[in-house]
Amino acid sequence: MGGGDIPIVGPTKSSGVLSVNDGIYKINITGTNSSGSNISPGNYTSGNIRYSSNNGYYVDQTFTYENGAVIVSQRERSLMKLDPSISIENQSGSLLVDLTLMEIAGDRVVITSNGIEEIKLTSNDWIEEFENKSLTNLTISMNTSYPSAWAKYLNDSAEDADLASPSDYNVDEGEDYVIFNLNSSDDNIDFIFKRQQWMQRLEHSKLLADSFFIVQSTS
Repeated sequence: MGGGDIPIVGPTKSSGVLSVNDGIYKINITGTNSSGSNISPGNYTSGNIRYSSNNGYYVDQTFTYENGAVIVSQRERSLMKLDPSISIENQSGSLLVDLTLMEIAGDRVVITSNGIEEIKLTSNDWIEEFENKSLTNLTISMNTSYPSAWAKYLNDSAEDADLASPSDYNVDEGEDYVIFNLNSSDDNIDFIFKRQQWMQRLEHSKLLADSFFIVQSTS
């Protein structure tokens, strides 16, 4: 996870921290259907995988896999480099919102090392948890360490679907949360919610003397 010695500059080795389920990503979904009844699929917790560099001479960055997205953060800024499993499509005036929750199951693991560490993910097919058509309102609330990256993605997705803020949608961004609210006066929001669980397994060929592991059960 790091480099070797750089003798021309100095004897310090670079290293990194690899963690699984060490951060908090939660999602809550609510809505209202055409008859005025509230729908609430529930609250869900999705794990994440994070690598933080500890460089001696370069700017440190953090790479995080969170609900299908890959987010790169540097200092106080974060940028989504791979889109998450949330899509918004405008199908001739009808809105289709498709969300697949990517759950990283298993214990909390934190590794500090300057060697090579691997995490392998295995999964079965996704399971459809919820589908509802003709919604007038849909609200997706997220707790995340990267609200600005998620807010930008949701804003861009809504704009690409020819939606206007604040009449059609609104994105509320806080220090550790994002709330996406979608409205329709024509009951034309179709929502599909799926869930896919990934089992994680840490693999390493050899422990180095300066590797440090923390494993904590989530149960």
